[in-house]
Amino acid sequence: MDGRTLLVRLNLLEELPFDDGVFDLCLDSYVSCHFLENVNFLKYWHELSRVVRKDGYIFTSMFATDDEYLAGIKDPEQFDGYRIVTDPRNGITKRVLDETQFETLFPKPLEMRYLLKFQFSDMVVGEIFRRSLLIAILQKPA
Repeated sequence: MDGRTLLVRLNLLEELPFDDGVFDLCLDSYVSCHFLENVNFLKYWHELSRVVRKDGYIFTSMFATDDEYLAGIKDPEQFDGYRIVTDPRNGITKRVLDETQFETLFPKPLEMRYLLKFQFSDMVVGEIFRRSLLIAILQKPA
């Protein structure tokens, strides 16, 4: 590409409309946590891995199980071995993970190069919560 920004609307459960290895970096920030079924989660991650170049990177972030706001949601579910919460204020459902689950979540050949638990204070509907994110930089080997 020539440095311009290209906006594309697509269904993330389908094959991405890009050639293999076309991107230096893919960003998955609060996206893949919404794929509740492992088969869809893995399909999405295989597509990200396919379109990132060899030695390229994927940045990901997801909420952790100790996120104070999400931990306060009553009656969490379990699905495919993960804690699932539905935010009663917006109806959005997502996986929340502990560090061990997060570290082992991503398909081969991706290699975790950086892992961070990031905690910060955030106001949600007028109340302050200690938020907790798991963040990783993954690399596709050469």
